[in-house]
Amino acid sequence: MHISDAHSGDINCQRHIQDANPTNSDLLCYEIRSKLPTFLRLSKSPFSRVTIHILRLIMFNPDELDLAILESLRSDGRKPYTEIAQALSVSEGTVRNRVARLVERGVMQVVGLIDPVRMGYDAPAMVGINIQNADIEEVARRIAQFTEVSYLIMVSGGFDLIVEVICRDREHFTYFLNQQLRKIPGIAQTQSFFILKTIKMAYGADPYFNPTEVAV
Repeated sequence: MHISDAHSGDINCQRHIQDANPTNSDLLCYEIRSKLPTFLRLSKSPFSRVTIHILRLIMFNPDELDLAILESLRSDGRKPYTEIAQALSVSEGTVRNRVARLVERGVMQVVGLIDPVRMGYDAPAMVGINIQNADIEEVARRIAQFTEVSYLIMVSGGFDLIVEVICRDREHFTYFLNQQLRKIPGIAQTQSFFILKTIKMAYGADPYFNPTEVAV
């Protein structure tokens, strides 16, 4: 396969494949005109292997096997590849390669989840934050640096940011709120919600795996 740059500042990717019956792996057959970030707009030079790799990352679309592997791992990230392979009627090597690709492309990551309550952190809470006279993203970056923060999102509606914090007890939470969070310039108002009980916590929403099913 040869991919060349046809015009300066106007990338034209062309494929020349020797095989008369190209496979899906040859789906790099597309034309891109002024749609790539500046660092990808190569001028008067052939596409490098690194650029082709970046394009593959951009165009990545999980297939049915990828989704089946993700569904197997989302409930147990330590499930043996041999077990997954047997259930999906593929080889262990195929599963291993697919998982490596999913991790490489940022589709999934395998981590150990810690139950904060069992670790003695008995004051989880959500805090809604309103920002005034400050850049929201800059404030968010500063909030994200606190070790107590486990989840931070920018939202629409009554708050600008919502943050989940994990504290040992109410005293710890009070210190975090008054001496750390509210000390950040730009935070005009906060509203706290202690988490009394977690009803559901899922790190892989069902619609990704059953897109045609609608809950009634």
